[in-house]
Amino acid sequence: VAALCASHGSGYLAGCAALAGLIQIAAGSAGMGKLIRLVPHPVMVGFVNGLSLVMLKAQLTHFQSSAGKFLSPLSPEGAATYGCTLLTMALVRLGIPKLQEKVDAAKAVPPTLGGVVLSAAIAKAFKWPLKTLADVAGAETF
Repeated sequence: VAALCASHGSGYLAGCAALAGLIQIAAGSAGMGKLIRLVPHPVMVGFVNGLSLVMLKAQLTHFQSSAGKFLSPLSPEGAATYGCTLLTMALVRLGIPKLQEKVDAAKAVPPTLGGVVLSAAIAKAFKWPLKTLADVAGAETF
C-alpha cells in the first residue's frame, strides 16, 4: 500500500481502505468468521500483544518534538499533549462509564469514542497547542 501511495498519491489509500472493508463484509457474509476457531488461543494472544507494541511505538511519536526528543511536561505543547492524554484516559475509564450508569442513552456510545470526542472538543475549545491530523499528514491530504 505504501508503494502505491508513494507512486500514485494518497488518494489510493481511501480506495484501499474501502476495498479492505468490502472484503471483510464479504468474508463475514460468507460465514468465514467461524474459521478463527482453528487458530490456537496462544497464537491469537501473541498476535494481539505484538500488535499492541506496534501501536504503542507508533503513538509515541506524537509525544516527541520535531527534534526527536520527548516533550517536556512543562512546555506548552508537552502540557497540552500529556494533559489531553490523561483527560482522555480518565474519561474512558471513569467519566463515560459513570455517565452510562445514570443515562441510558449514553450506553449507545462506546467509552473510547466518547472520551476521544469530548477530549478533542475540550482541546479545540481551549485552543490547546496539540498536533492535529492535518499537521501530521499535511493539510493537502484533506
